[in-house]
Amino acid sequence: MPRISKEHADKLARLIVQSPDGRMKPFDTLSKEVLNKIHRGESIGSLIQTKRCFSIMVTPDFWRNEKIIALGQSKELKKELGVDENARYASFDEFFKATKDGGSEYKLTKLLEIAKPQTPVLTQYI
Repeated sequence: MPRISKEHADKLARLIVQSPDGRMKPFDTLSKEVLNKIHRGESIGSLIQTKRCFSIMVTPDFWRNEKIIALGQSKELKKELGVDENARYASFDEFFKATKDGGSEYKLTKLLEIAKPQTPVLTQYI
């Protein structure tokens, strides 16, 4: 796992950032929110959230295969991802499958299409 110094993490924790809704907040708060969303907790392993979140940002290739994304209880979701039904976490890479052309495809596209609200068709009257 990439190492982040305590001094660097402490400085980063105090850095003021802007959230998508326009609020200004310390990076420490943002990192707690991000980890709560993806991992359902404020830390992954023994590192504090600021170090972990910063590590994910600067070394994404390392984290692609780490099982840090909380899955919840949905058996259908786990089946679509191809993970064990008792799995609690999945890696980023487990959400994608390789395509014949060497690219990748998001495994949950079918479920997203089902969940997407239907847009009413507008008809023009002549």
